[in-house]
Amino acid sequence: MEPIVATNSQASAKQFSCQGCGNALHITHPRAQVVACQYCGAVLDATSETHQIITRLGAPEKFQPYSFIEVGKKATLDGKTYQVMGRTRWKMQYEEFWREGSESGYSTEIWLYDEWLLMDERRTYLYLVEDKEGYWISYEITPDQPMTLDHSLRLAFFQNHGINIVQEYGEADIVYFEGESNYHLHKGDRISFASYSFKGDMYIVESRLNKQGEVTEVEFFRESPISRMALLEAFGEQETIQSLDDQRVIWSFVRLVSLVVGVVMSLLTILSFGPGKTAYEKEVMVSAIGQEGYDLDDFKIPAKGLYKLKISLNTIANNSQAYLMAYIMDSSEEVLNTVEGEFYHESGVDDEGSWSESELSETMLFRAEGPGAYTIRLFADAGGAANSAATVTLYQDIMLTRYVLIGAILAFLIVWMAQNRLKQLPAYTPYRFK
Repeated sequence: MEPIVATNSQASAKQFSCQGCGNALHITHPRAQVVACQYCGAVLDATSETHQIITRLGAPEKFQPYSFIEVGKKATLDGKTYQVMGRTRWKMQYEEFWREGSESGYSTEIWLYDEWLLMDERRTYLYLVEDKEGYWISYEITPDQPMTLDHSLRLAFFQNHGINIVQEYGEADIVYFEGESNYHLHKGDRISFASYSFKGDMYIVESRLNKQGEVTEVEFFRESPISRMALLEAFGEQETIQSLDDQRVIWSFVRLVSLVVGVVMSLLTILSFGPGKTAYEKEVMVSAIGQEGYDLDDFKIPAKGLYKLKISLNTIANNSQAYLMAYIMDSSEEVLNTVEGEFYHESGVDDEGSWSESELSETMLFRAEGPGAYTIRLFADAGGAANSAATVTLYQDIMLTRYVLIGAILAFLIVWMAQNRLKQLPAYTPYRFK
């Protein structure tokens, strides 16, 4: 069925006072059955001269629209200009179909949505359905094979649709209304519904129920999704569109810069695992060190920065230990840092075969505050390394791995945040009436 078209010509707005609060109201189209007062929430009969109050559905301030759409705004859809005539908020309790792997079933859900009534100059009506997840254009259809919900939970309104699983079924109640409506509204009005999905659209059968739960009317609808950007364009919200475009450019730039920084930091992290450039190296017999200390030749540190000091043993007797300690001093014999290690080599045979393990080196980082002459002092408990040589190596051009690693993680975290923000920004998908 095509959207309902009224044949009477355009009439001027009818003005009167609200019977509830006295504020001025007006009726735009002659087929309006009820009109809501935007000041007190009263719903008045639009078909009589007295405009008596039919019901009150709630204070307007408690039921604000979800987005920019308002009663009275105009939109251009499919080359036609529509005006928003009214809004009905429905609260539905329904069963929703789910499937996980080989299992499926229905879960009970509660949801709120707005149904906007739109009318063009020829009195053609359609509905714009809105909830917190998006928008759908809804209009009446005439099915080839009208069906209502039965125990099989399968529906198909057209022969070429086959038989489809019911995606949702349940009931919905009116909780609020504003503007004008082409049908009477009463507190407690309820619909029962069932829907199925076919090629991206939802096909819905709605049964209007009276207070006794009896069906008074059955209607069939087709709902097609419409993107927020297409809707903003239809309503002429150019400032909002420009703001969203600007955000898209900014977040795309943030994502690109963060990605580049993250890649660079990742490469630096890999490079920082290297030993650095050798600035000084000296080998000395462990037996010559002793427990009273042994000073290596003075050496010069070329520049302020981060350095790494490493002490290692060339060999150690099997199943033995040795202790080495080194600290580095500046020219005033102030200790900058210390490195020490318990070195060992152990081996043997067990049920799993031969095994061996050892620890023959230790490192530490220190920061030199400037160039100058420095001294390294060694101490040793030779143990099984009395006939071994100890090597002391100083490396320069050292990077702190944890800082560049943290930098890489933060950069990729920003990339992830920017990507999520871009996904949240509405994409433009042009809408076409089908």
